[in-house]
Amino acid sequence: MNVLRFSLALIFLSIVAIWQITQIPKSTLYDAIGASFVPKFAVGLFVFFVILYLYQSLTRKLPDIADDKNEKPLKNPISRIGYFSFGFLLFVLLVKPIGFILSGTLCGLGISKSFDTKISITSVIISFLIALSVWVLFSVILSVNLGPAFSFKIL
Repeated sequence: MNVLRFSLALIFLSIVAIWQITQIPKSTLYDAIGASFVPKFAVGLFVFFVILYLYQSLTRKLPDIADDKNEKPLKNPISRIGYFSFGFLLFVLLVKPIGFILSGTLCGLGISKSFDTKISITSVIISFLIALSVWVLFSVILSVNLGPAFSFKIL
């Protein structure tokens, strides 16, 4: 896929996102902002960056890595998909027994292993901090119930 085709795919996604915003029903309660403010803002940013990307691709300012002779696909795609899928499977199966943060850490380790990262204390700390940040953002700040941060219900 070249840069122009990718730009066209992004334009299609922008059209779908704009259509989806029009499908958000009006809130029956009084809201100062409204239920569609944040989606409109996010899609507006997305559309802005899609237009910027399209402009840069039309003016040939974007490098197309697919045409580079030194670039080639990574080896062992089946094992990469396996590590990636195993990380998400661990997350889904362990989120209730051990909590969001520990299962998110294991998921992050599976994803990082799929990109040939050696599992070290650094990758464990980074995965832990990412899972912790996601849990704090959604559970604490935005009040979205992601379950407990830590739970040790084995059965």
